[in-house]
Amino acid sequence: MTNTTFSNPHGLDEETKNYSTARDMAKLSRYAYKNKTYRKIIGTEEYRVKTDNKSYLWYNRMKLLGDYKYCTGGKNGYTPSAGKTLVTTHKKGNLKITVVTLYDNDEYNNHERLAEYAFDNYSNYNIVDKNDFDLIIDNNKYYVNKSFSYPLTESEKDNVKVLASIDDSINSGKVGNINISINNKTLKKIPLYIKKEKKKENFFTKLFS
Repeated sequence: MTNTTFSNPHGLDEETKNYSTARDMAKLSRYAYKNKTYRKIIGTEEYRVKTDNKSYLWYNRMKLLGDYKYCTGGKNGYTPSAGKTLVTTHKKGNLKITVVTLYDNDEYNNHERLAEYAFDNYSNYNIVDKNDFDLIIDNNKYYVNKSFSYPLTESEKDNVKVLASIDDSINSGKVGNINISINNKTLKKIPLYIKKEKKKENFFTKLFS
């Protein structure tokens, strides 16, 4: 998050210096979404608690969660300076997206429209699959330990380039990168490793070693 400053944990008051951008809020949402407990909290429409004396029922005020079938969670916010803000997450098939709006009085309709636009125009393409990666150069076998997928339009997928960059001066461990780019813009670099063949010991080697 490169354009964000939080002077306190909540950011709700008008006196301290708290600011961010839609892009940074999307980055924060993507990071937080990796947490299983967080996903459960933002995806819960209602929550019941019962004590010995009383029962409590809380409703999630983020209306899009129940109204839009692809919405998996989100969080609204408001301050006089920022107006109505909203961060939502959505999933359709294998494509997951985050939508962020700031100072928006029609946030729910706009989030649904933006999500529908993304689902109509983008698909999640598996560009590098660590389980189906086959690279052999000069009888050396190489492998990656990470897969990489990315949302692209139909026309964008034809402009994706995947190139291997190998450093011969490295004898073990990482020996280079798989460089993934689109229109000369780097999307990802995945570490590249070389497979070391295990030496087979025969009976006599074991006997006299």
